[in-house]
Amino acid sequence: MYLKKSQIMMLWPYDDHCRLLGEDVWEFDTAEAGLFKLDPADVLTAAQAGQLLEAFIKPLAPFDDSLLPQ
Repeated sequence: MYLKKSQIMMLWPYDDHCRLLGEDVWEFDTAEAGLFKLDPADVLTAAQAGQLLEAFIKPLAPFDDSLLPQ
């Protein structure tokens, strides 16, 4: 596993109903960029991350389609 250091800009455009339309990502300055090899002991697995974050993940409320234009 590696850690990549870079300066980026991310843009997420939404429509009038707050629905995500896409994602644009730009790496705009590579002068300070770097790639660093990580010690395996310092890397979380997906299962470990899931256990740590489980208490913060809540189900979405049902979608209220009455807010959509008719």
